Amino acid sequence: MANTFTTNYNLVKSEIGGDNQNWGTNIHETITEVDAQLVNKLDHGIVKGFSSGAISFTTGTNGTIASTSGDLFEDFKAADKVRISGSSNAANNGVHTIVSKSSANAIVVSSALATVAAGDTITVQLVLEAGYIDAGPTTVDSLTVEGDTTIQGNTTLGTAGGTVTSLTIIDGGTGYTAGSFTISGGGGTGCTATFTVSSGVIDGYTITSAGSGYTSAPNVTASGGSGAVVVAHISASSDTIQLTGRVKSDIIPNADNAYDLGSASNEWQDLWIDNTAYIDNLVADTVTISAGTISGITSLSVAGTTISMTGYTIGTNGKGNRTVNTSSPSGGSDGDVWYQVT
Repeated sequence: MANTFTTNYNLVKSEIGGDNQNWGTNIHETITEVDAQLVNKLDHGIVKGFSSGAISFTTGTNGTIASTSGDLFEDFKAADKVRISGSSNAANNGVHTIVSKSSANAIVVSSALATVAAGDTITVQLVLEAGYIDAGPTTVDSLTVEGDTTIQGNTTLGTAGGTVTSLTIIDGGTGYTAGSFTISGGGGTGCTATFTVSSGVIDGYTITSAGSGYTSAPNVTASGGSGAVVVAHISASSDTIQLTGRVKSDIIPNADNAYDLGSASNEWQDLWIDNTAYIDNLVADTVTISAGTISGITSLSVAGTTISMTGYTIGTNGKGNRTVNTSSPSGGSDGDVWYQVT
């Protein structure tokens, strides 16, 4: 029987009754490898920490945190950070770095601490240092992250609703005839949609089936022409995301003219902008302009049956100001803009 190897870490399992000259070497290498792996593993009990009424604090240049029994600090090591809470003296609460461990019941930390006898219910938690989790898709029931945090890569917060709710035609392309989109990917199935064209350019669509099971926006393509770019949008999740801090960066979408801020049924409330708003098309129930200048308009069309204006001066073109008036023109070459009330 030859030497064999373990499944997960490929550790050497010396042949039973043979390979006598290598048994010691194999055991030493195996123990070293196990030690290296264990230090990188996080047991849920260690991460969770513990609470105890048998924890005391002793002041010093480096304070000591000790338990009367139970080997409560057995799994901690030097350089670990621990979060302490529950002490009647605030100096003992907070995050402390372990300088050394004198026994399984005592640790010495970098903070001075304040002397407090056992009696308070103290909670001790291991503080995880900044690092990387490379474990594929991972579900965490509850997660609290403190301090500066960086999330890299494509990230989804919340779960997708599962149906395609709308499409955005970013570029209508050329050379198309009316037909059906091909909708694929996104983790779901069943969405179908047709499109209309004008002079070979895709200019409209109808979703004939919203599909189901989509976890991300599916790809939308059209055949028969070229250059069309169409983006799908999936239904919003019932999950909520609450930002209690302030955003400290620009918020820029990864595609132009593709994503909405709010919807017809879920509108944002007030929008406060201090500088310039660049809007290609503005649709508003009511517009109130209390001050400022509207400039750069060479042609303005107003569709409506009633326009109310009070105290406005209209244009000059070298002929003087025109004013809205209910009286006859005042005469002269300038003249007034006026209307007759009958």
